[in-house]
Amino acid sequence: MRTEVKIIHCSSKLPELSGSNFFQSRDLFVIAENAPGVTPYMAVVMHEGKVRAHLLALLRKRGNWVPPYLYTHVRIYGEGEYADEQTRAEDFNLMITALTRLFRRKLCLFIEISDMSSLMFGYKYLRANGYFPINWQEVRNSLHSKAPSERLSGKMRRRIAHSYKMGVQTRDALNLDEVHSFYRILKRSYRSSLVRVLPSERQFDYFFTNPHTHVSVTTYKDKVIGGSVCVFTDGSAYLWYMAAQRKRYMPLHPLTLTVWHALNYAYKHNYAHMVFLDMGLPVHGNHLRNFILNFGGISVAKFKWFHFNIRVLNSLLSWFYRE
Repeated sequence: MRTEVKIIHCSSKLPELSGSNFFQSRDLFVIAENAPGVTPYMAVVMHEGKVRAHLLALLRKRGNWVPPYLYTHVRIYGEGEYADEQTRAEDFNLMITALTRLFRRKLCLFIEISDMSSLMFGYKYLRANGYFPINWQEVRNSLHSKAPSERLSGKMRRRIAHSYKMGVQTRDALNLDEVHSFYRILKRSYRSSLVRVLPSERQFDYFFTNPHTHVSVTTYKDKVIGGSVCVFTDGSAYLWYMAAQRKRYMPLHPLTLTVWHALNYAYKHNYAHMVFLDMGLPVHGNHLRNFILNFGGISVAKFKWFHFNIRVLNSLLSWFYRE
């Protein structure tokens, strides 16, 4: 029987999927399927009637009245899940080729792929499909060899102690009202970006109840002033979303306590690493990356891959970001 690629956009038609990666799971597919403005597509490689590989892509709509704009773009986290390591590269090529053709027909503005397990995985096949890489970074904290407190600088220790003394605390979100308060803070932090897309509030409701995700909130005088969403998969924790009212509560350092709580939560639950996603470009003035590095992690070089369906624009950006 020949190998074929199916692209599925309805959870009721999904076959039995192997693997444990949340970013490629049926769980995330269903969460996206039930959230407004998002359509999930699962590329599945079938061989002799069995699933050999799968890759999840999320099509998102983005628009606003002021300034007026409307477009769709696709987000893919990682390279997928594979039952046969010997055909891993071949299956990735089959899936990424099929998805790229599909989203070209749907007039999607661009496709974004990030968080690959290794820097060069799929390089040849992504290039062949018209993708170009941008140097990107994530920060990784090791939790299995030392406690998070042992990696802190003296300055960071004093800052955390001061915040606690002032009455700031970070804890698990207790109800959806607290999740929604955090979501409003996060939404304001995303407002100025045309590229970064925040999922709907309903999707955060699912994060609150899903066993693979954890929502925490930072409070001061019983008011939510920050929070985070962590994903737990394959033995590691991933800090996916975080935000705090840093300007209004600057002396209280709410974002510091938000990150500190996430690190300690992952450590106490025996996860090997905390990975901070989307730390931006590897430039000296990257304030977010520099802030996260104060917690004792290390920078990891990554590629973020893009493909624009406007050929002239894709060629121009590919030349601009050439290696």
